[in-house]
Order: sequence, then C-alpha cells, then structure tokens
Amino acid sequence: MSDGPVIEQVVQSGIVTAIGFQILSNNDIEKFSSFTLLVKEDVGHPKLGLPNNLLEKCGTCGSKDVRDCSGHFGAINLPVTIYHPYFVAEVVQILNQICPGCCCVKQDLDKGNVQIETNDKCLRYIKTILKKLQVKMVGKNWAKTERKSNCKYCVKSSVKWYPMIRFKILPRDFSGRRSLQIVAEIAERQLPKRYHNKSPEEVLAGDFWDFVPRDVQQLENNKRKITLTPYQAFTLLKELDPEFIQKFVLNRKWIFLSSIPVTANSHRLSETYPTYADGPLLAFDERTKLYRRIIDAPKKIDEFREHPEYRAQFKAHAGSFVTANVIECFNSSKLHSRQQSSGAHTPGASHGVRWLKDILLSKRTDHVFRMVMTGDPKIKLGEIGISSEIAQNLLITEHANRFNLEKLKIFSQHFITEPIQARRDGKLVTLKKSIDIQIGDIIYRPVQNGDIVLINRPPSVHQHSLVGLKVKILPIGNVASINPINCIPLLGDFDGDCLHGYIPQSVACRVELNELVSIDNQLFNSQDGRCLVSLSQDSLLAASVLTRMDKDLTKYMFQQLEMFSLTWSETILNETLLTGLQLFCSCLPPDMDFNLFQKSDIVNGGNVLLCPSRPQWLARSEDGIFYRIFKKYSKKGLKYLFRTQETCHV
Repeated sequence: MSDGPVIEQVVQSGIVTAIGFQILSNNDIEKFSSFTLLVKEDVGHPKLGLPNNLLEKCGTCGSKDVRDCSGHFGAINLPVTIYHPYFVAEVVQILNQICPGCCCVKQDLDKGNVQIETNDKCLRYIKTILKKLQVKMVGKNWAKTERKSNCKYCVKSSVKWYPMIRFKILPRDFSGRRSLQIVAEIAERQLPKRYHNKSPEEVLAGDFWDFVPRDVQQLENNKRKITLTPYQAFTLLKELDPEFIQKFVLNRKWIFLSSIPVTANSHRLSETYPTYADGPLLAFDERTKLYRRIIDAPKKIDEFREHPEYRAQFKAHAGSFVTANVIECFNSSKLHSRQQSSGAHTPGASHGVRWLKDILLSKRTDHVFRMVMTGDPKIKLGEIGISSEIAQNLLITEHANRFNLEKLKIFSQHFITEPIQARRDGKLVTLKKSIDIQIGDIIYRPVQNGDIVLINRPPSVHQHSLVGLKVKILPIGNVASINPINCIPLLGDFDGDCLHGYIPQSVACRVELNELVSIDNQLFNSQDGRCLVSLSQDSLLAASVLTRMDKDLTKYMFQQLEMFSLTWSETILNETLLTGLQLFCSCLPPDMDFNLFQKSDIVNGGNVLLCPSRPQWLARSEDGIFYRIFKKYSKKGLKYLFRTQETCHV
C-alpha cells in the first residue's frame, strides 16, 4: 500500500487459451527493453527496477516498493555481431546443403536428384516412417533447381581445382578459449590424378575463396581452410530461398545475435545489511558479473587490434571473445542446470524448478504464500501458525455490509497502520481513516486469527493433501507452523518441506473450504477407510511408553502433567499414587468404552482396564482407539486427540 494517489488502469478481460514461446530476435530485444546499458555501472540502474544503487524508487515506473514493481528488462548491444549459440549447428547444416558458388542446393552428379545430408538417426527415422522413400519426396521448387553449368564449384571439368567444401563448427578458437566458430575447409584429402606430384597450394584456384567477401584484417596462414565470420555467412544465407532456411530455423532473424537482454534487478540483485554499515548493500550474482564483462568487451577487443599475435585474425578473435562470454552468460541463467561431463550435477548448481518456485510463486500476488513448515504441538489441529509480518502482506477480500461494518472499522483502526485500499463503485480508492468505510465497499484487509486458508504440500496431489486450516498469528519467523499430527494428510515432515497457502477471496470459497477440506470434515481416509489423523511419531511413542509405565506418579507430578488437558477424571482425585495409564485415561472421553478384537473391555467409562501388549490400539487402524472415538464423537473427537497429544509432548 502506497501513500500516493491510486491510479488504476482499465484492462480488458479475456480467456487465455494458449501460451506460445519463441526466441527473442534483435528487434524484439530492442522493442521490449526499457534501457540500454552502456557502462558497467548500469547493471544496477534504476530503470531496471528495484533494488538499485542510485535511487530508492524505480526509474521507469516510479514505484518505491518491490511488491509494486516486478522490474524492467534492458539490453546490451554487442560490440560485434556473433552467431546465436543455439543455432550454430543449424547454420552449418544449411551451408553444407548448398553450393557456395551459386548458392543452389547440392545435386547428385550421377542422378541429378537433391542430395540432403542427414545424420544416422534422422536417416533411420525417415526410412522407418516413409518406408525407405528417398529424400526427393521433399517436393519443393527449390529442390528441383537445375545445376548451373557455369558454376565453377559445381562443374568438375574446370581447368583449375575447385574441390568440395565442408563447413564445421570449431568449438575452441586458436588460443584455446571456448567459442563457436564456423570453419570452411577443403573436404577432399587427395588431389585428382591430373594434379599428381603437385602440392594443393599450387593447383588450388586463386579465386577459390572468393565466394565470400574477403576482409583485409582476415589473413589465413593455411589456404585449405578459412574462418567464416558472421557477416560472410550472412552473404551466403541471404541468397537462399526463405522456405529452405525454414526447414532448419523457423525464423532467419534468430541466426545472428547483435544484442542480448538483461533481466530486471530483482532477478539478480539482493540487498544485504552488514553489521557495520550505514545502509543496505547490493549483492551481485554471477550473471551480473558476466553482464559487466560483456559491457567492457570493447576494451578487450581494442587490445586484440593492437596485439601483433591477434592482428592477423582480429575479427575472429573478437567474435570468439564475445561469443564465449555470451555462452557463459546464458549458461549462468537460473533456469539452466550445470552438469559435469559425467552427467552429475555440480554442487551448488541452480536448478530451474527451484528458481521458478522461489521467484514466480507468490511473486506478484498478495493471496499466495510459500514457506518452510515447522512443527508446534501447541497449535490446534485445525490451525496454522503464521508470523505477523507475513500476515500483514496477505490480503483477503471483505465486503462491507451492515453486519460487519463496525467490526471492519474497529479492525482497521487497531490493526492496519497504512491507508486502506478499497473498491467503491468499481473503482479503486484509498481510505485514510476507518470511519470512511461505507456499506458496499470491498475492503482488502490483512488476514487475522480465524481466517481459513487452503494448504497444500506439493507434489502431493491426492485427495486429502488439500487441507483447510485457520490462521493463528504468532510471534515466529518466516515459517509456517502446524501440528505434527497434520503431517499425515500432507505426507510431509519437518526436514525442509514447503507449504503452499492460498487465501480464498470470496465467501463461497471460504464456505467450501470450511465444509469440504477442513480437518474436522475429512476425519477418515476415503481410500483405505482409516482415520486421517491420529497419534504419530513422537506422540505415538510417548503414549506407548506412558501406558506401560511401571513407576507411579505422585499427585503433584500428575497435576503438573494434567494441567495441559482441559478436564481430568474425577475417579482418581482421592488417590495418592497415580500411574501413567491413569494419566492417559484423563485425556479420553468420560463415557468411552473400547474393546479390541471383540474381546474383553480395554476401556470402560473412560478408564483403561487393560493395556494391550502391542501399541496398534493407539495407531490409525480400524481397531485403534481414536478410530472408535471419531466414529462415536465425530468432530468432537479432535478435541480428545489434541488433549492426548498435548499431554504426550510434555
């Protein structure tokens, strides 16, 4: 909630039927970016959102709270155009299908049919599906182009030697740095017979490499191969039919990369609060450091231009350096899982699913939370403990009427410290005082004690993993506290499991949660018929030990333990020495009768007469005592289960 005027944009409603994903082209990056980074310090610029190192507000939208601004994307213009790292293999595949001289699809010199080179896997697939049909079934006009008789690369009877050319990817540059360069080399290893006793440099035509524009700064020591720059590859690809390129790359604009997007500040920067500092400091992740290195790349390229070792291959080294940094930047994305050569994940690698949960879930809504769950046996079975700080940020919709108007005014006056956001006559307004609330207003208030929320522990998706619990605000940290007994329907434990909570916004949703998925309305498992909640883990062990205690308890000890229960049996008030079995009886209903396997009574009138040798009568089975309690007392049985668990946790 902000103190400034509320501005609401009218957005047309619609139904989302599908979401499409595509590769960003250079035009898209320029269109969607709000800022172009020019110097290294711009990686935390205010125009990229909050947090930033200059202003306390976003330089693009003016928001002062990270909850109101999810950030804005920027762009970095690369000093040289490079191949897109994800489409280099497709570029090589395209170049190997064409003649570099006439830019026609290669033809079989014997049959005149189109000869498309495919790998073994693709070839097996074509043979299986198309019943060994030849690749000539690709019935396109560009596939039937006749061989040009005047092309010196296609005609083998030329006076000079014009051998076949093979394009391949060079994964590392000349200095051993990781890169993705395309190299064109002579495919024929042996000279024709008419050129016997001569070296390849002597018989190779002087204009053999003239199918691409040569650069003065591009000097090759080896005449059998050249390094193909992105511009030279572009001159070859622009002569091809777009339909032919679409067989390999859907959009030819994706092949080359002249700029890269920069994610928002909230995705890369975090504020830290050192002990001896005047204010928060910004911490950068690995990707931000790579952004700074890419922005500083022109200085490194100038060093290549002046260095005598790199001067001959200046453009190749410049493109290799920029490509290596761009690849490392893409791999440092939190959606990318780093793997070793053996396939095992490296320690501390960021996994995409974990990042999506941390960033996207509850990132831009006040009705969802995700927190680590902890156990608290003092919390009732139908409650969930949430810290007051988080509760202030979870909003619930409340319709003001004549029944709750005074209640809303009192609540807003005592518990809401900021201006109230409300919707009146379809418009969003800010109410500075609680007395301004009128009947018909829709109030967005923080959750309070007693509000029901829907709880789920992913990836549990069975019927009873959706539980409705009521909020209990506690002075705890940023965790969600539940009763350990509730771990049974959630199929979780307290070793770092996370709970997802959803705040219902309508009266109908709250009624459904109360009547369908609350604990007291799903006491029995619909799959196996056992009771859904019962003593488990520590409480089950404590109850088993308590019912088998040979040592007597003094009346003082008994009273100290008994005070955690609401009532206790009157039949043992006058006794001096009491047992653990009698303490357990004080937690049961006073008129409870229970027998095991239709034999003699174990519990009669709320008193345990005989303790079975095995603890199965305390578990969740149909022969368990709490199964019988739920059958007889229904929802009231939760009270006795909670009293028993409280006593066992003392």
